[in-house]
Amino acid sequence: MMASTAPNLVQHAQTALRLFPCPVMGDREREQHIKSCGDKFLIAYEQYTDTKDPAYREEALKWLNLQNDAINGRSQAAQTMRHAAFERALNEGPDFFQTEGQLDGRAIALRNCRR
Repeated sequence: MMASTAPNLVQHAQTALRLFPCPVMGDREREQHIKSCGDKFLIAYEQYTDTKDPAYREEALKWLNLQNDAINGRSQAAQTMRHAAFERALNEGPDFFQTEGQLDGRAIALRNCRR
């Protein structure tokens, strides 16, 4: 009955994080922790969807909450780096509205040609 013991481990992890909050972690460790919590959330949620066992749902929610706490505890430097990477991706990637506008323009032109 792993479902009944795993939530206890999550509760212990949450207690540890309250006693020793995430700022003790460096940026690299925090990002690994965030990914690990996300992976564990997905596993528990998949088990919940397969079995409908509420213990798996609770486990998934606890991992999600731990992940959110770690995300909220990111250092200012880590937040700045992530924001800059996001802005770069937006600026370097295809412009959504321009691309959609071109597609709409082609569709209108094709529609007008058929008339």
